[in-house]
This record gives sequence, C-alpha cells and structure tokens, in this order.
Amino acid sequence: MPADEKVLQQELIRIAQHLPTTYFMAVVTVDGLIVAYAQIQPWNSGGTFQVDDEDRISAMSAADLAMGERRARELGAGDYRFNIVRGSEGSVFNILMGDDYLLTFGIRQVQSMDATLKTLQQHWGELLHLLEVPEQKR
Repeated sequence: MPADEKVLQQELIRIAQHLPTTYFMAVVTVDGLIVAYAQIQPWNSGGTFQVDDEDRISAMSAADLAMGERRARELGAGDYRFNIVRGSEGSVFNILMGDDYLLTFGIRQVQSMDATLKTLQQHWGELLHLLEVPEQKR
C-alpha cells in the first residue's frame, strides 16, 4: 500500500524545490484518479484552467497517457515513457512511473527539457519508493 496523501504531497513539494518555476505537481493513477497533489506556486494563465482543479489535472493526465500509448505503439516508438506539452506560457510533463502511476507537473519556464528530466531523475527516488514502484519499473 503506497504512503498516505500527506506524505506524498510533502515529497512532491520537496522535488519541486529542485525544479524552479514549477507551479503544480501531482501523482495520478493511470485510470485518472488523483493520489496526491501540491500547488507549488499560484498560477493564472488567463484560461479556464485553475491550478487547484485536481480533477481536471488527473483526467487530462490519464487522457494524455492513453493518447501517448497509442501514438507510441502505432508509430513504432515502443512503450510509452513520458510526454511533454510545450505551450506559450509553460510546459506540462506527464511521466509514467511503473505500471500504475503518472507524475504530472507544470513548469513556467524550461531552460532545457533534458536538464529538467535529469534533475527529476536525481530527486524522485523517494517518491518511487513511497509509491512502491518496483526497481525494474523505474
């Protein structure tokens, strides 16, 4: 059984400290249920989205996974690992963690996608442990 929501939320906040301009982080099941959510910074994009809309974040994350898996499979790219959506005001990362969870987070400014992913990999070990993601699935 994974750690409780508060422990996971604190871990998301800790990870976000290493990724400047992160405005939210969430752990979502692959079925689209929110497991843990942390609003890191206030954000008003001028659109209909509100950073504290956890249900929309989880639903969009699961939909992104479904489309990403299909694209990867049908276009011969192999198994889905992650997806990055870059908009004019920021980027949203959706990363598969094992078979059951997604890490979704928004960043206002990304200097380098590779550097962001490398930083994340350096700091997400405890989150994977708390979610009981098997070592071979990391």
